[in-house]
Amino acid sequence: MASRNNLIEQIKTLTRTASTDFVAGQFLKSVSGQVLPLTATVAVEGLCLQDVNAGITPNYAVESDIMVDGFDKTIDRFLVTVTGTATKAMEQSNFDISAGSASVIDVSAPGTQFKLERFISPTLCEFSVLLTS
Repeated sequence: MASRNNLIEQIKTLTRTASTDFVAGQFLKSVSGQVLPLTATVAVEGLCLQDVNAGITPNYAVESDIMVDGFDKTIDRFLVTVTGTATKAMEQSNFDISAGSASVIDVSAPGTQFKLERFISPTLCEFSVLLTS
């Protein structure tokens, strides 16, 4: 799960797609005016702030609003779990979101969405967003 690592939040309400699961702490993309969980190589819209799934969301099957934390790519930082093994030498390198989770960044190959700003451990690093909507 990703979390903001600074105190500047830019909370906004966006329209989510119907019948799609969302998890607080996952990154989102925008497609045709709606948000979806982020996939590799596309622009990052924001960070999801609420869980949405069939078991807890009464209007799960219809488009509706979801709370999102937007960001400024020049100053915002996020603590994010990584897949692969991060190293100190990877600082200032760019990566994409993991194919398996919109909450995890894949450090096993170069990418375009996130910049590793600070190595914390092999599985947790601080990132900034490079590719924004």
